[in-house]
Amino acid sequence: ETEWALSDADLALVNSAYFVGQFWGQLLVGPASDRFGRRACVCLLVPASYLSGLAHFACGQLKQLVAVRAVSGAVSGGMVIAVSVVAMELCPADRRAFVTSVGFAVGWVGGLLLLVGVDWLAADRPWQWLAVAGLVPTPLALAYLPESPHFLLAAGRADAALAALRRIARVNG
Repeated sequence: ETEWALSDADLALVNSAYFVGQFWGQLLVGPASDRFGRRACVCLLVPASYLSGLAHFACGQLKQLVAVRAVSGAVSGGMVIAVSVVAMELCPADRRAFVTSVGFAVGWVGGLLLLVGVDWLAADRPWQWLAVAGLVPTPLALAYLPESPHFLLAAGRADAALAALRRIARVNG
């Protein structure tokens, strides 16, 4: 707000762009993950999230910042949909609500704590570091994310679904 000397209206526009982007990301990624796979969408969204996070550094005008915030929101919203569908499809029906709600709560709080820590460590650095900091754990999670066996079965790939289930069972002991 200070660096850009944003008016209240400009700040509202920047913040609104993020949430409009989230709306479109959630709206578009659901059908895309049904067609191409949950993991495929997440694998596309991970580099997009890094690029959109880094794009904050290149913003020199309000229009650019609004566009980057909209793209960041779309990527974030899409990631929420793709990952939550995988989580729900991998959990037994009687535990889905608990696992997804607790998982998102822990992830949300953990992310906020990470940002507080980064803000404290990088107090003399540009605010854009906060846009990048939340991306650090993403590749670690991606390494363990299997394709949804439900999606694989629906796509007629029973052998791949069985292999995914065996991998999940091996990781879970």
